[in-house]
Amino acid sequence: MTVAEIQLLNPAFNHWATSPDGPHKLLIPTNIADEFNQVLNQTDKDKRIRWSRYKVRSGDSLSVIAQRYGTSTSVLKQINDINGSFIKVGQPLLIPIANEAQQDYLYSQAKRFEDENRTSKHKITHKVVEGDTLWDISRSYKVTTKEITKWNAMSANKTLRLGENLTIWKTTTTNNQGARKLTYHVRSGDSLGKIAQKFNVKTDDLVIWNQLHTQKYIRPGQKLLVFVEADNSRG
Repeated sequence: MTVAEIQLLNPAFNHWATSPDGPHKLLIPTNIADEFNQVLNQTDKDKRIRWSRYKVRSGDSLSVIAQRYGTSTSVLKQINDINGSFIKVGQPLLIPIANEAQQDYLYSQAKRFEDENRTSKHKITHKVVEGDTLWDISRSYKVTTKEITKWNAMSANKTLRLGENLTIWKTTTTNNQGARKLTYHVRSGDSLGKIAQKFNVKTDDLVIWNQLHTQKYIRPGQKLLVFVEADNSRG
């Protein structure tokens, strides 16, 4: 089997190696299951990626940690779901301990992931509220349930917990290239429709950028994030 075929059968495995917390269940065709298990058991453990758990210390940075462990900041960001470069003291990190060839592969995959999401995707954190289902959440964000399970490394029949945070990647109509990031203070009489019209953006995008899916109203003084194309607002 190719890696792509395994990933297609197992969309929840969205990294390049399983985490150290197991056991894990992998879906493979029944006609090759026995051979697969046999070859896997015979694989030298030195060829597998091992994991180290690291707790961020004072003075650490991603680049310093990456250099110390012979990996890259891109790999650390992707494995630990870090946006930007900020890390805080005491934060736990998973670090892959791999040979040079494996590190090259990890780096190439991490860069691909970054390139795919840097300009076209916006990360949203959805907090599960009472009555939420994967179907409802997928409809709200206009994504599929399969995508949600993949992004969160979960099974489709998993029971959602109140207060649980789910990661959603949403394609936006604007990206960081050629767009300005503004903070708008809601005024008395404002509505999402009026604000969207003012900045010539979509109401749905305002909802996505500001994670307003669980809010019924906006209130005066509330701060809203707006991505505006150059010379795109109406003043």
